[in-house]
Amino acid sequence: MINQRSAILGACRVDACSRVTQSIPGLVRDQVGNALLASRFGSSIGIGFTGCSFGNQACTMEDFTTLLHPELGLCHRFNQEKFVGLTKDLKATESLLSFNYFTDSTDSKGRRLPGLSRMAKVIFPGLVDANDDTLSAMKVILVPKGQFPWRENAITASPGQHLQLNIRFDKLNRYSKPPTQECRPPAGPTVYRIPSWRTSWNYSSPELDSFNMTTTISSLNWSAKLQTLRGRLRTVNSSISPMSENLTFEMQDQRDCVNLYAVKKFIEHCGCLPSFLPVPVQLFQNYTYCFNQTDMESIKRMEKCYTERMSSISRYEMEARQVCLTMCNTRFYTFRPITYPWPGLTIETAVDFMQNSQGDWSYPYNFLFSKGIANLFYLDIRSSEMYNRSTMLSASELLDFRNKLEVLQESLVKVSIKPVSDFGQEMTEEPSYTIKNLLADLGGALGLWSGISVLTACELIELLVYLVAATRRTEQPTQPSGPATGNAEQQDSGEMKADDSATEVEMTDKMTDIAAPEVSISVP
Repeated sequence: MINQRSAILGACRVDACSRVTQSIPGLVRDQVGNALLASRFGSSIGIGFTGCSFGNQACTMEDFTTLLHPELGLCHRFNQEKFVGLTKDLKATESLLSFNYFTDSTDSKGRRLPGLSRMAKVIFPGLVDANDDTLSAMKVILVPKGQFPWRENAITASPGQHLQLNIRFDKLNRYSKPPTQECRPPAGPTVYRIPSWRTSWNYSSPELDSFNMTTTISSLNWSAKLQTLRGRLRTVNSSISPMSENLTFEMQDQRDCVNLYAVKKFIEHCGCLPSFLPVPVQLFQNYTYCFNQTDMESIKRMEKCYTERMSSISRYEMEARQVCLTMCNTRFYTFRPITYPWPGLTIETAVDFMQNSQGDWSYPYNFLFSKGIANLFYLDIRSSEMYNRSTMLSASELLDFRNKLEVLQESLVKVSIKPVSDFGQEMTEEPSYTIKNLLADLGGALGLWSGISVLTACELIELLVYLVAATRRTEQPTQPSGPATGNAEQQDSGEMKADDSATEVEMTDKMTDIAAPEVSISVP
Protein backbone atom coordinates (compact mmCIF):
# COMPACT_ATOMS: atom_id res chain seq x y z
CA MET A 1 0.00 0.00 0.00
CA ILE A 2 1.32 3.43 -0.93
CA ASN A 3 0.84 6.00 1.82
CA GLN A 4 2.15 9.18 0.25
CA ARG A 5 0.23 11.26 -2.20
CA SER A 6 3.34 12.01 -4.26
CA ALA A 7 3.94 8.31 -4.84
CA ILE A 8 0.67 7.96 -6.74
CA LEU A 9 0.34 11.34 -8.39
CA GLY A 10 4.06 11.81 -9.10
CA ALA A 11 6.28 10.55 -11.91
CA CYS A 12 5.48 6.88 -11.32
CA ARG A 13 5.95 4.37 -14.12
CA VAL A 14 3.15 1.86 -14.46
CA ASP A 15 5.37 -1.22 -14.70
CA ALA A 16 7.49 -0.18 -11.69
CA CYS A 17 4.58 0.79 -9.45
CA SER A 18 2.64 -2.36 -10.30
CA ARG A 19 5.15 -4.38 -8.26
CA VAL A 20 4.11 -2.74 -4.98
CA THR A 21 0.54 -1.59 -5.49
CA GLN A 22 -2.70 -2.53 -7.20
CA SER A 23 -3.86 1.06 -7.47
CA ILE A 24 -1.69 2.17 -10.39
CA PRO A 25 -2.65 -0.66 -12.78
CA GLY A 26 -6.18 -0.50 -11.42
CA LEU A 27 -6.53 3.20 -12.26
CA VAL A 28 -5.23 2.65 -15.79
CA ARG A 29 -7.33 -0.45 -16.34
CA ASP A 30 -10.64 0.75 -14.87
CA GLN A 31 -10.55 4.35 -16.06
CA VAL A 32 -9.07 3.83 -19.53
CA GLY A 33 -10.88 0.57 -20.14
CA ASN A 34 -9.80 -3.05 -20.51
CA ALA A 35 -11.12 -3.30 -24.05
CA LEU A 36 -9.11 -0.35 -25.37
CA LEU A 37 -5.92 -1.57 -23.71
CA ALA A 38 -6.37 -5.16 -24.83
CA SER A 39 -7.20 -4.29 -28.43
CA ARG A 40 -3.98 -2.31 -28.75
CA PHE A 41 -1.47 -4.02 -26.47
CA GLY A 42 -2.86 -7.55 -26.10
CA SER A 43 -2.09 -10.66 -28.11
CA SER A 44 -3.65 -10.90 -31.55
CA ILE A 45 -4.62 -13.91 -33.58
CA GLY A 46 -3.52 -12.02 -36.70
CA ILE A 47 0.15 -11.98 -35.64
CA GLY A 48 0.67 -15.69 -35.00
CA PHE A 49 -2.11 -17.28 -37.05
CA THR A 50 -0.54 -19.58 -39.64
CA GLY A 51 -3.33 -21.78 -40.97
CA CYS A 52 -6.77 -23.23 -40.24
CA SER A 53 -9.22 -25.75 -41.71
CA PHE A 54 -12.60 -27.16 -40.72
CA GLY A 55 -13.74 -30.27 -42.54
CA ASN A 56 -12.86 -29.65 -46.15
CA GLN A 57 -13.09 -25.85 -45.86
CA ALA A 58 -10.25 -23.40 -45.20
CA CYS A 59 -10.74 -20.83 -42.43
CA THR A 60 -8.98 -17.56 -41.70
CA MET A 61 -8.57 -15.31 -38.69
CA GLU A 62 -11.81 -13.57 -39.74
CA ASP A 63 -13.62 -16.71 -38.59
CA PHE A 64 -12.62 -16.04 -34.98
CA THR A 65 -14.15 -13.63 -32.48
CA THR A 66 -11.87 -12.12 -29.85
CA LEU A 67 -13.11 -12.10 -26.24
CA LEU A 68 -11.52 -10.30 -23.31
CA HIS A 69 -11.68 -13.16 -20.80
CA PRO A 70 -11.42 -11.74 -17.25
CA GLU A 71 -9.39 -14.74 -16.04
CA LEU A 72 -7.26 -15.57 -19.10
CA GLY A 73 -6.88 -12.34 -21.03
CA LEU A 74 -7.56 -12.30 -24.76
CA CYS A 75 -9.21 -15.43 -26.12
CA HIS A 76 -10.14 -16.22 -29.71
CA ARG A 77 -13.40 -18.13 -30.21
CA PHE A 78 -13.94 -20.12 -33.40
CA ASN A 79 -17.25 -19.34 -35.13
CA GLN A 80 -18.48 -22.63 -36.57
CA GLU A 81 -21.88 -21.43 -37.76
CA LYS A 82 -20.76 -20.71 -41.32
CA PHE A 83 -19.01 -24.06 -41.68
CA VAL A 84 -21.84 -26.12 -40.22
CA GLY A 85 -24.02 -25.04 -43.14
CA LEU A 86 -21.30 -25.83 -45.67
CA THR A 87 -20.47 -29.23 -44.18
CA LYS A 88 -23.97 -30.40 -43.21
CA ASP A 89 -23.59 -33.46 -45.46
CA LEU A 90 -20.39 -34.53 -43.70
CA LYS A 91 -20.33 -36.98 -40.84
CA ALA A 92 -19.26 -35.74 -37.46
CA THR A 93 -16.07 -37.81 -37.63
CA GLU A 94 -15.10 -35.95 -40.83
CA SER A 95 -15.50 -32.47 -39.31
CA LEU A 96 -11.90 -31.97 -38.21
CA LEU A 97 -10.91 -28.53 -36.89
CA SER A 98 -7.17 -27.88 -37.18
CA PHE A 99 -5.14 -24.68 -36.79
CA ASN A 100 -1.48 -23.72 -36.53
CA TYR A 101 -0.05 -20.88 -34.51
CA PHE A 102 3.30 -19.14 -34.14
CA THR A 103 3.90 -18.37 -30.45
CA ASP A 104 7.20 -16.48 -30.32
CA SER A 105 6.77 -13.11 -28.58
CA THR A 106 10.34 -11.83 -28.92
CA ASP A 107 11.41 -8.94 -31.12
CA SER A 108 13.51 -9.11 -34.28
CA LYS A 109 16.68 -9.57 -32.19
CA GLY A 110 15.26 -12.36 -30.07
CA ARG A 111 14.65 -10.18 -27.00
CA ARG A 112 11.51 -9.88 -24.94
CA LEU A 113 10.11 -6.45 -24.25
CA PRO A 114 11.22 -5.17 -20.81
CA GLY A 115 8.52 -5.32 -18.15
CA LEU A 116 6.16 -7.25 -20.44
CA SER A 117 4.88 -9.55 -17.68
CA ARG A 118 4.18 -6.59 -15.36
CA MET A 119 2.53 -4.57 -18.08
CA ALA A 120 0.36 -7.59 -18.89
CA LYS A 121 -1.11 -7.40 -15.40
CA VAL A 122 -2.56 -3.99 -16.23
CA ILE A 123 -4.78 -5.67 -18.82
CA PHE A 124 -4.83 -9.09 -17.19
CA PRO A 125 -5.47 -8.74 -13.42
CA GLY A 126 -6.49 -12.38 -12.99
CA LEU A 127 -5.45 -14.79 -10.30
CA VAL A 128 -3.10 -16.73 -12.60
CA ASP A 129 -0.07 -15.14 -14.24
CA ALA A 130 -0.10 -16.11 -17.91
CA ASN A 131 3.70 -15.78 -18.08
CA ASP A 132 4.46 -18.28 -15.31
CA ASP A 133 3.92 -21.39 -17.43
CA THR A 134 6.93 -21.37 -19.74
CA LEU A 135 5.95 -24.69 -21.34
CA SER A 136 2.56 -23.39 -22.44
CA ALA A 137 2.04 -22.05 -25.94
CA MET A 138 -1.69 -21.53 -25.54
CA LYS A 139 -4.73 -22.69 -23.60
CA VAL A 140 -7.51 -24.53 -25.41
CA ILE A 141 -11.02 -24.63 -23.92
CA LEU A 142 -13.73 -26.93 -25.30
CA VAL A 143 -17.27 -26.15 -24.16
CA PRO A 144 -20.67 -26.74 -25.79
CA LYS A 145 -22.21 -23.77 -27.49
CA GLY A 146 -23.93 -21.48 -25.01
CA GLN A 147 -21.63 -22.17 -22.04
CA PHE A 148 -19.04 -19.82 -20.58
CA PRO A 149 -15.40 -20.96 -21.09
CA TRP A 150 -14.18 -21.24 -17.50
CA ARG A 151 -10.48 -21.26 -16.68
CA GLU A 152 -10.45 -24.75 -15.08
CA ASN A 153 -11.57 -26.30 -18.39
CA ALA A 154 -8.42 -25.13 -20.19
CA ILE A 155 -6.06 -27.66 -21.83
CA THR A 156 -2.40 -26.72 -22.28
CA ALA A 157 -0.82 -26.89 -25.74
CA SER A 158 3.00 -26.90 -25.64
CA PRO A 159 5.30 -25.37 -28.30
CA GLY A 160 6.84 -27.76 -30.80
CA GLN A 161 3.93 -30.17 -30.27
CA HIS A 162 0.78 -31.26 -32.04
CA LEU A 163 -2.11 -31.50 -29.57
CA GLN A 164 -4.83 -33.78 -30.92
CA LEU A 165 -8.11 -33.85 -28.99
CA ASN A 166 -10.48 -36.73 -29.72
CA ILE A 167 -13.83 -35.57 -28.39
CA ARG A 168 -17.33 -36.87 -27.82
CA PHE A 169 -20.38 -34.81 -26.96
CA ASP A 170 -22.21 -36.26 -23.94
CA LYS A 171 -25.40 -35.45 -22.04
CA LEU A 172 -26.16 -36.29 -18.43
CA ASN A 173 -29.67 -35.97 -16.98
CA ARG A 174 -29.55 -36.38 -13.20
CA TYR A 175 -32.42 -37.43 -10.95
CA SER A 176 -32.99 -34.96 -8.12
CA LYS A 177 -33.62 -36.66 -4.78
CA PRO A 178 -33.28 -34.36 -1.77
CA PRO A 179 -31.36 -34.04 0.38
CA THR A 180 -28.38 -36.20 -0.59
CA GLN A 181 -28.82 -36.26 -4.37
CA GLU A 182 -30.51 -32.93 -4.98
CA CYS A 183 -29.62 -31.07 -8.17
CA ARG A 184 -30.55 -27.76 -9.74
CA PRO A 185 -33.14 -27.67 -12.55
CA PRO A 186 -32.37 -25.78 -15.78
CA ALA A 187 -32.18 -22.02 -15.22
CA GLY A 188 -32.41 -19.06 -17.54
CA PRO A 189 -29.50 -17.58 -19.51
CA THR A 190 -26.68 -15.60 -17.91
CA VAL A 191 -25.51 -12.30 -19.41
CA TYR A 192 -21.91 -11.26 -18.67
CA ARG A 193 -20.39 -7.90 -19.55
CA ILE A 194 -17.38 -9.05 -21.59
CA PRO A 195 -15.95 -6.96 -24.45
CA SER A 196 -15.63 -8.79 -27.76
CA TRP A 197 -14.77 -7.85 -31.31
CA ARG A 198 -14.17 -9.54 -34.62
CA THR A 199 -10.47 -8.66 -34.95
CA SER A 200 -8.15 -7.66 -32.14
CA TRP A 201 -5.32 -5.94 -34.00
CA ASN A 202 -5.11 -3.47 -36.86
CA TYR A 203 -1.95 -1.63 -37.74
CA SER A 204 -2.50 2.13 -37.88
CA SER A 205 0.89 3.74 -37.44
CA PRO A 206 0.17 7.46 -38.09
CA GLU A 207 -1.97 7.96 -34.99
CA LEU A 208 0.20 5.80 -32.76
CA ASP A 209 3.55 7.14 -33.96
CA SER A 210 2.46 10.74 -33.44
CA PHE A 211 1.73 9.98 -29.79
CA ASN A 212 4.59 11.15 -27.55
CA MET A 213 4.58 8.43 -24.89
CA THR A 214 7.68 9.79 -23.15
CA THR A 215 6.04 13.15 -22.47
CA THR A 216 2.91 11.45 -21.14
CA ILE A 217 4.86 9.16 -18.79
CA SER A 218 6.92 12.00 -17.34
CA SER A 219 3.87 14.11 -16.63
CA LEU A 220 3.12 14.64 -12.94
CA ASN A 221 -0.62 14.91 -13.47
CA TRP A 222 -2.15 11.44 -13.44
CA SER A 223 -5.56 12.68 -14.49
CA ALA A 224 -3.99 14.19 -17.59
CA LYS A 225 -2.13 10.96 -18.26
CA LEU A 226 -5.30 8.92 -18.20
CA GLN A 227 -7.27 11.39 -20.29
CA THR A 228 -4.52 11.53 -22.92
CA LEU A 229 -4.14 7.76 -23.06
CA ARG A 230 -7.88 7.18 -23.30
CA GLY A 231 -8.31 9.72 -26.10
CA ARG A 232 -5.35 8.35 -28.08
CA LEU A 233 -6.54 4.77 -27.79
CA ARG A 234 -10.03 5.69 -28.93
CA THR A 235 -8.54 7.35 -32.02
CA VAL A 236 -6.23 4.46 -32.78
CA ASN A 237 -8.99 1.87 -32.37
CA SER A 238 -11.58 3.72 -34.41
CA SER A 239 -11.12 1.22 -37.26
CA ILE A 240 -11.99 -1.76 -35.07
CA SER A 241 -15.57 -2.99 -35.18
CA PRO A 242 -17.78 -1.96 -32.25
CA MET A 243 -17.18 -3.94 -29.09
CA SER A 244 -20.15 -5.85 -27.75
CA GLU A 245 -20.01 -5.77 -23.97
CA ASN A 246 -23.00 -7.97 -23.14
CA LEU A 247 -22.63 -11.64 -24.07
CA THR A 248 -25.46 -14.09 -23.38
CA PHE A 249 -24.73 -17.68 -22.36
CA GLU A 250 -27.84 -19.83 -22.61
CA MET A 251 -26.66 -22.82 -20.58
CA GLN A 252 -25.70 -22.42 -16.94
CA ASP A 253 -23.61 -24.82 -14.88
CA GLN A 254 -22.44 -25.00 -11.28
CA ARG A 255 -19.49 -22.71 -12.05
CA ASP A 256 -21.82 -19.80 -12.86
CA CYS A 257 -23.34 -20.07 -9.38
CA VAL A 258 -19.88 -20.29 -7.76
CA ASN A 259 -18.71 -17.20 -9.65
CA LEU A 260 -21.80 -15.20 -8.67
CA TYR A 261 -21.25 -16.13 -5.01
CA ALA A 262 -17.62 -14.90 -5.15
CA VAL A 263 -18.60 -11.65 -6.90
CA LYS A 264 -21.29 -10.91 -4.30
CA LYS A 265 -18.83 -11.60 -1.47
CA PHE A 266 -16.41 -9.13 -3.06
CA ILE A 267 -19.15 -6.51 -3.33
CA GLU A 268 -20.22 -7.15 0.26
CA HIS A 269 -16.74 -6.25 1.59
CA CYS A 270 -15.50 -3.64 -0.90
CA GLY A 271 -18.67 -2.22 -2.43
CA CYS A 272 -17.33 -2.51 -6.01
CA LEU A 273 -16.93 -5.03 -8.82
CA PRO A 274 -13.82 -7.23 -9.27
CA SER A 275 -12.25 -6.83 -12.70
CA PHE A 276 -10.65 -10.30 -12.60
CA LEU A 277 -13.97 -12.22 -12.55
CA PRO A 278 -16.90 -12.35 -15.00
CA VAL A 279 -19.58 -9.97 -13.76
CA PRO A 280 -23.30 -10.42 -14.60
CA VAL A 281 -24.62 -7.37 -16.39
CA GLN A 282 -27.38 -6.64 -13.84
CA LEU A 283 -24.79 -5.83 -11.15
CA PHE A 284 -23.55 -2.84 -13.16
CA GLN A 285 -26.79 -1.04 -12.37
CA ASN A 286 -25.66 -0.35 -8.79
CA TYR A 287 -21.88 -0.85 -8.79
CA THR A 288 -18.77 0.05 -10.82
CA TYR A 289 -15.25 -1.33 -11.00
CA CYS A 290 -13.17 -0.71 -7.90
CA PHE A 291 -10.61 1.82 -9.18
CA ASN A 292 -12.97 3.91 -11.28
CA GLN A 293 -12.59 6.86 -8.87
CA THR A 294 -10.33 9.85 -8.24
CA ASP A 295 -10.56 10.52 -4.49
CA MET A 296 -7.19 9.85 -2.85
CA GLU A 297 -8.49 8.45 0.43
CA SER A 298 -10.96 6.20 -1.35
CA ILE A 299 -8.19 4.82 -3.55
CA LYS A 300 -6.06 4.04 -0.48
CA ARG A 301 -8.92 2.22 1.25
CA MET A 302 -9.75 0.36 -1.93
CA GLU A 303 -6.13 -0.76 -2.29
CA LYS A 304 -6.24 -2.66 1.00
CA CYS A 305 -9.69 -4.18 0.47
CA TYR A 306 -8.96 -5.17 -3.13
CA THR A 307 -5.75 -7.02 -2.17
CA GLU A 308 -7.41 -8.86 0.71
CA ARG A 309 -10.41 -9.96 -1.34
CA MET A 310 -8.22 -11.22 -4.19
CA SER A 311 -6.45 -13.55 -1.76
CA SER A 312 -9.83 -14.78 -0.46
CA ILE A 313 -11.40 -15.71 -3.79
CA SER A 314 -10.33 -19.35 -3.53
CA ARG A 315 -11.98 -19.60 -0.11
CA TYR A 316 -15.18 -18.04 -1.45
CA GLU A 317 -15.28 -20.56 -4.28
CA MET A 318 -14.90 -23.45 -1.83
CA GLU A 319 -17.77 -22.07 0.25
CA ALA A 320 -19.92 -21.64 -2.85
CA ARG A 321 -19.51 -25.27 -3.88
CA GLN A 322 -21.19 -26.26 -0.63
CA VAL A 323 -24.34 -24.27 -1.45
CA CYS A 324 -24.38 -24.31 -5.26
CA LEU A 325 -26.02 -27.47 -6.56
CA THR A 326 -24.87 -29.25 -9.68
CA MET A 327 -27.15 -28.89 -12.67
CA CYS A 328 -29.68 -31.65 -13.33
CA ASN A 329 -29.06 -31.41 -17.08
CA THR A 330 -25.42 -31.04 -18.11
CA ARG A 331 -23.79 -30.95 -21.54
CA PHE A 332 -20.06 -31.48 -21.89
CA TYR A 333 -17.27 -32.81 -24.08
CA THR A 334 -15.40 -35.95 -23.12
CA PHE A 335 -11.97 -35.84 -24.73
CA ARG A 336 -8.72 -37.78 -24.89
CA PRO A 337 -5.60 -35.66 -25.60
CA ILE A 338 -2.75 -37.06 -27.70
CA THR A 339 0.51 -35.11 -27.98
CA TYR A 340 3.48 -35.76 -30.25
CA PRO A 341 6.35 -33.64 -31.67
CA TRP A 342 5.54 -31.39 -34.61
CA PRO A 343 6.57 -30.48 -37.29
CA GLY A 344 9.86 -32.43 -36.85
CA LEU A 345 11.84 -30.25 -39.24
CA THR A 346 15.09 -31.44 -40.80
CA ILE A 347 17.02 -30.27 -43.83
CA GLU A 348 15.29 -32.96 -45.90
CA THR A 349 11.73 -32.27 -44.68
CA ALA A 350 11.92 -28.46 -44.26
CA VAL A 351 11.54 -27.75 -47.99
CA ASP A 352 8.39 -29.85 -48.38
CA PHE A 353 6.93 -28.48 -45.15
CA MET A 354 7.45 -24.87 -46.22
CA GLN A 355 6.19 -25.42 -49.75
CA ASN A 356 3.06 -27.28 -48.64
CA SER A 357 2.26 -24.59 -46.07
CA GLN A 358 2.65 -21.53 -48.29
CA GLY A 359 -1.09 -21.21 -48.75
CA ASP A 360 -1.74 -21.48 -45.01
CA TRP A 361 0.35 -18.60 -43.74
CA SER A 362 -1.34 -15.40 -42.80
CA TYR A 363 -0.21 -13.53 -45.89
CA PRO A 364 -1.47 -10.93 -46.68
CA TYR A 365 -2.64 -10.39 -43.08
CA ASN A 366 -0.04 -8.02 -41.56
CA PHE A 367 2.83 -10.41 -42.25
CA LEU A 368 5.35 -7.52 -42.42
CA PHE A 369 4.73 -6.75 -38.74
CA SER A 370 4.84 -10.35 -37.53
CA LYS A 371 8.15 -11.95 -36.68
CA GLY A 372 6.57 -15.39 -36.97
CA ILE A 373 5.44 -14.99 -40.60
CA ALA A 374 8.72 -13.27 -41.51
CA ASN A 375 10.68 -16.21 -40.08
CA LEU A 376 8.60 -18.70 -42.01
CA PHE A 377 9.18 -16.95 -45.34
CA TYR A 378 12.87 -16.52 -44.54
CA LEU A 379 13.34 -20.20 -43.69
CA ASP A 380 11.43 -21.20 -46.81
CA ILE A 381 14.02 -19.44 -48.96
CA ARG A 382 16.87 -20.57 -46.73
CA SER A 383 15.81 -24.25 -46.69
CA SER A 384 15.57 -24.34 -50.50
CA GLU A 385 19.05 -22.91 -50.75
CA MET A 386 20.49 -25.34 -48.20
CA TYR A 387 18.79 -28.32 -49.84
CA ASN A 388 20.21 -27.48 -53.27
CA ARG A 389 23.75 -27.39 -51.94
CA SER A 390 23.40 -29.97 -49.18
CA THR A 391 26.40 -31.92 -50.45
CA MET A 392 28.65 -28.86 -50.21
CA LEU A 393 27.66 -27.56 -46.78
CA SER A 394 30.24 -27.22 -44.07
CA ALA A 395 29.71 -28.53 -40.55
CA SER A 396 29.19 -25.03 -39.15
CA GLU A 397 26.58 -24.20 -41.80
CA LEU A 398 24.71 -27.43 -41.07
CA LEU A 399 24.76 -26.77 -37.34
CA ASP A 400 23.61 -23.17 -37.77
CA PHE A 401 20.70 -24.17 -40.03
CA ARG A 402 19.62 -26.98 -37.71
CA ASN A 403 19.57 -24.52 -34.83
CA LYS A 404 17.33 -22.20 -36.85
CA LEU A 405 14.97 -25.07 -37.63
CA GLU A 406 14.87 -26.05 -33.96
CA VAL A 407 14.08 -22.50 -32.90
CA LEU A 408 11.29 -22.35 -35.49
CA GLN A 409 9.88 -25.71 -34.39
CA GLU A 410 9.82 -24.64 -30.73
CA SER A 411 7.81 -21.57 -31.75
CA LEU A 412 5.07 -23.48 -33.58
CA VAL A 413 2.08 -25.29 -32.16
CA LYS A 414 -0.70 -27.25 -33.85
CA VAL A 415 -4.08 -28.15 -32.39
CA SER A 416 -6.55 -30.61 -33.94
CA ILE A 417 -10.05 -31.32 -32.63
CA LYS A 418 -11.83 -34.35 -34.02
CA PRO A 419 -15.02 -36.22 -32.97
CA VAL A 420 -14.40 -39.92 -32.32
CA SER A 421 -17.99 -40.93 -33.13
CA ASP A 422 -20.93 -39.62 -35.11
CA PHE A 423 -23.17 -39.74 -32.04
CA GLY A 424 -22.52 -38.85 -28.44
CA GLN A 425 -23.64 -40.55 -25.27
CA GLU A 426 -26.71 -39.62 -23.25
CA MET A 427 -27.18 -40.90 -19.70
CA THR A 428 -30.40 -40.46 -17.73
CA GLU A 429 -30.76 -41.23 -14.03
CA GLU A 430 -34.05 -42.69 -12.78
CA PRO A 431 -35.24 -44.08 -9.41
CA SER A 432 -34.16 -47.70 -9.05
CA TYR A 433 -37.39 -48.79 -7.26
CA THR A 434 -40.69 -46.91 -7.42
CA ILE A 435 -44.21 -47.39 -5.99
CA LYS A 436 -45.32 -48.65 -9.36
CA ASN A 437 -42.70 -51.39 -9.27
CA LEU A 438 -43.71 -52.28 -5.69
CA LEU A 439 -47.36 -52.79 -6.63
CA ALA A 440 -46.37 -54.87 -9.62
CA ASP A 441 -44.13 -57.07 -7.48
CA LEU A 442 -46.86 -57.55 -4.84
CA GLY A 443 -49.35 -58.59 -7.49
CA GLY A 444 -46.90 -61.03 -8.98
CA ALA A 445 -46.14 -62.58 -5.58
CA LEU A 446 -49.81 -63.01 -4.71
CA GLY A 447 -50.54 -64.61 -8.03
CA LEU A 448 -47.57 -66.96 -7.76
CA TRP A 449 -47.90 -68.16 -4.15
CA SER A 450 -51.63 -67.73 -3.34
CA GLY A 451 -53.26 -68.36 -6.67
CA ILE A 452 -55.02 -65.01 -6.45
CA SER A 453 -55.77 -63.36 -9.73
CA VAL A 454 -57.36 -60.06 -10.64
CA LEU A 455 -60.71 -61.79 -11.21
CA THR A 456 -60.56 -63.39 -7.75
CA ALA A 457 -59.80 -60.04 -6.15
CA CYS A 458 -62.80 -58.49 -7.92
CA GLU A 459 -65.06 -61.27 -6.68
CA LEU A 460 -63.85 -60.79 -3.09
CA ILE A 461 -64.55 -57.09 -3.33
CA GLU A 462 -68.03 -57.78 -4.68
CA LEU A 463 -68.75 -60.23 -1.81
CA LEU A 464 -67.60 -57.68 0.75
CA VAL A 465 -69.94 -55.08 -0.73
CA TYR A 466 -72.90 -57.49 -0.48
CA LEU A 467 -72.13 -58.31 3.17
CA VAL A 468 -71.97 -54.68 4.17
CA ALA A 469 -75.28 -53.93 2.42
CA ALA A 470 -77.04 -56.88 4.12
CA THR A 471 -75.82 -55.84 7.57
CA ARG A 472 -77.17 -52.35 7.11
CA ARG A 473 -80.67 -53.66 6.14
CA THR A 474 -81.04 -55.81 9.30
CA GLU A 475 -80.06 -53.12 11.77
CA GLN A 476 -83.38 -51.17 11.93
CA PRO A 477 -84.22 -49.15 15.22
CA THR A 478 -87.59 -49.80 17.22
CA GLN A 479 -90.01 -47.07 18.40
CA PRO A 480 -91.21 -46.97 22.14
CA SER A 481 -95.11 -47.66 22.61
CA GLY A 482 -95.76 -46.26 26.10
CA PRO A 483 -94.63 -43.77 28.61
CA ALA A 484 -91.14 -44.13 29.92
CA THR A 485 -90.89 -45.85 33.32
CA GLY A 486 -87.14 -45.64 33.70
CA ASN A 487 -83.99 -46.49 31.83
CA ALA A 488 -84.11 -50.16 32.78
CA GLU A 489 -87.70 -50.58 31.61
CA GLN A 490 -86.88 -48.82 28.32
CA GLN A 491 -83.99 -51.19 27.66
CA ASP A 492 -86.17 -54.23 28.49
CA SER A 493 -89.04 -53.15 26.29
CA GLY A 494 -86.61 -52.33 23.48
CA GLU A 495 -85.23 -55.88 23.53
CA MET A 496 -88.65 -57.54 23.28
CA LYS A 497 -89.69 -58.97 19.95
CA ALA A 498 -93.41 -59.36 19.11
CA ASP A 499 -94.54 -62.24 16.91
CA ASP A 500 -97.85 -60.60 15.89
CA SER A 501 -100.05 -57.58 16.63
CA ALA A 502 -102.57 -59.40 18.88
CA THR A 503 -99.97 -60.50 21.36
CA GLU A 504 -98.62 -56.99 21.49
CA VAL A 505 -102.08 -55.58 22.41
CA GLU A 506 -102.69 -58.19 25.08
CA MET A 507 -99.40 -57.51 26.78
CA THR A 508 -100.12 -53.83 26.77
CA ASP A 509 -103.48 -54.29 28.45
CA LYS A 510 -102.01 -56.43 31.20
CA MET A 511 -99.34 -53.92 31.92
CA THR A 512 -102.10 -51.29 32.26
CA ASP A 513 -104.10 -53.37 34.83
CA ILE A 514 -101.19 -53.79 37.20
CA ALA A 515 -100.26 -50.15 37.19
CA ALA A 516 -99.45 -48.53 40.54
CA PRO A 517 -102.61 -47.56 42.71
CA GLU A 518 -103.70 -44.03 43.11
CA VAL A 519 -102.45 -42.51 46.39
CA SER A 520 -103.95 -39.49 48.14
CA ILE A 521 -101.94 -37.49 50.60
CA SER A 522 -103.60 -34.93 52.85
CA VAL A 523 -101.66 -32.24 54.57
CA PRO A 524 -103.11 -30.85 57.86
